[in-house]
Amino acid sequence: MPVKWPAKTYVSQLMSLSDLLTLTPAGLYCPQADVHIDPVRAVPRALITHGHSDHARAGHGAVLATPQTLAIMALRYGENFCGTRQPVEYGETVHVGAVDVSFHPAGHVLGSAQILLQTPLIRAVVSGDYKCALDPSCAPFELVRCDAFVTEATFGLPVFRHPDAAHEWRG
Repeated sequence: MPVKWPAKTYVSQLMSLSDLLTLTPAGLYCPQADVHIDPVRAVPRALITHGHSDHARAGHGAVLATPQTLAIMALRYGENFCGTRQPVEYGETVHVGAVDVSFHPAGHVLGSAQILLQTPLIRAVVSGDYKCALDPSCAPFELVRCDAFVTEATFGLPVFRHPDAAHEWRG
């Protein structure tokens, strides 16, 4: 016999990805944490996935990122690239508004992270770029259980064929 869900209780517990993440002119935004992820313009609070310039920009009020990403941003943009910064180690959870935020290895470049946004009702992972192949320059990609995975596809077209990383590391 199928399970009969109490309609009122079940409906009140539904939460969609659009309740957690939405688009604004500055980019991907999480209203429950009042924070942008890899924003395209300066915002009061930003979570940064990695140090590449299409994800990490200067001028934010506050930035949460891995220590390596913060160091890359300081080298690229100068020590005063943001108002305040907070390093977040892989696996560490930071409470931001009504959301638990944690950073997990993306395997893309040094310090790159997938960012898990978690509420009692939904787990969403936002990853700028990621790489599943092993790369000795960074922590390997970590599979993170989630209800929704959001990523970009800069090199998703078939015309982009990247060589094996092992060949790039041969001297």
